[in-house]
Amino acid sequence: MANLTLTDDGLEWLVKRGFDNVGSHAVSGHLAIGSGATTPSTGDTALVSETARVAATFAYVSPGVCTVEATFGAGVGTGTVAEAGVFVGSSSGILVGR
Repeated sequence: MANLTLTDDGLEWLVKRGFDNVGSHAVSGHLAIGSGATTPSTGDTALVSETARVAATFAYVSPGVCTVEATFGAGVGTGTVAEAGVFVGSSSGILVGR
């Protein structure tokens, strides 16, 4: 079986599909922080020790590149921040990246 090489246009489509809040599809619209210090793995389904999760905003930068930003208010997610994750969903949901 041959490897699949993503094109620039294909990668751009994936980024927009996964992070753009336009349309009816599920988007990666939340950012979480936690205190877990283990190394991220492709098999992760949650943060090790999530302390807070808030809605995030998406900004398209260039093909295959975007920014996801969120603000954690005073007193939210206090303590050591050793991990972060982008999620589809305000609670549980799919961990897109850690």
